[in-house]
Amino acid sequence: MKKNKLLIIFSLMVPLITFVPSKTNLRETLILEQKIKKISKNDRIRKLFLEEIYNLTKSFNYEIEYITFVKDFSNNIFAVATYSPGGYAILHVKTGNFIEVSTNAIFEYEKSEIENKYYVPLYGFFNESGKKIKYENTISAQDSYSRLNHLKEISNKLNTNYTKYTNFENLEKLKGSKEFIYKEKFNVVEKTSEIEICKDAPKAKYEVPYSWYFRLNDKEFPKNNGNGGGNCGYVSMAMMLLYADMFWSAGYLSVYDYENFITKANGNYGSVVPTFSNDFIDYHWPNSSSLVPLDAGDLVDEFMNGKSIDYDCKTTIWVFSKSIDDLIKDGMPVSYYGSLYDKDGKKINHAVTVYGSYDDGRLLAHYGGVNMHQVIMSKAGMFELGGYMYIENYEPHVHRRYILNNEKAYCGCGFLMSC
Repeated sequence: MKKNKLLIIFSLMVPLITFVPSKTNLRETLILEQKIKKISKNDRIRKLFLEEIYNLTKSFNYEIEYITFVKDFSNNIFAVATYSPGGYAILHVKTGNFIEVSTNAIFEYEKSEIENKYYVPLYGFFNESGKKIKYENTISAQDSYSRLNHLKEISNKLNTNYTKYTNFENLEKLKGSKEFIYKEKFNVVEKTSEIEICKDAPKAKYEVPYSWYFRLNDKEFPKNNGNGGGNCGYVSMAMMLLYADMFWSAGYLSVYDYENFITKANGNYGSVVPTFSNDFIDYHWPNSSSLVPLDAGDLVDEFMNGKSIDYDCKTTIWVFSKSIDDLIKDGMPVSYYGSLYDKDGKKINHAVTVYGSYDDGRLLAHYGGVNMHQVIMSKAGMFELGGYMYIENYEPHVHRRYILNNEKAYCGCGFLMSC
């Protein structure tokens, strides 16, 4: 009995011991805090953020609301800036590489919420225990421990990726050895309309046909519950299916889907987009949660079962085969899934829909949330143990009414249909 009691007591102590920071960790934390304090005094970071948004928009009307600093679980330091009237950027300080940039999104975090917190590209912001900022109200100690180890694994994987995308010109500007091209000007244009000032992301070198379908969709599509990645894979999957039905061949969505879950766009063709209702995912996948590419491919095939559509849903499993750039050039949007399994078979996942490719190693993506439809993401934030899903269509196009304009109705392809 005494042995059993001792075992029970010891087993209760282990989780407590696990979370006690070591002297080494404390020393590393202090060093990191000192680095952040030193970096925060470098005004050239502020100028670099202003130059980045100017290079993308050619507008002097952006101002910085705040700059703060976050880290990842491998002691990389990131500067986060929010712009007024809209937009944000996240800079990997050591390589001068902008991991994420939006020219129009309203950043959802206050400075105090993320200051000195942890950032993992695509996944978002976390506290020291692996709990996601804003979204997760409850998380068990066991899940938190698993999540923390998983996030550390992701950070370690990305750590080797960052240096591949070093921006030496930005580093020279941060060190003061190279001048900024951008020169601050004030009151150049009177701010009469925030909508006019808050620009769209610049056109990528390659964008899929009808890319305005993604560019214009600034609403939840359908609702993304946001729980640590949540059903974002299903959101991306839904976007891909509606895209296929609008522009490739009607029949990817059933008549029931079309009549019950689609809100037809109302306005000029090419300037408005139809959307799913929030019930689409709940109806088809009521237990939606985290996905990896293979899961997504299986679900698409299951969804398409019995439909006479000649297509192929392809997935990569942890190794990039055909590059995303090549798929975008071929006119196919791609659901990129950043996901890793942990030792217990659990996974953290986030999925974005990529629909454009730039020359400089960056991609144009829809992040699946409100007002997150035009995010420029660096490949440095994608790891080769992720993967993607895409659909190849072999059917001729079939018209369906998706856009209404007074007494006229248009198919997604632009074909004018009679009501």
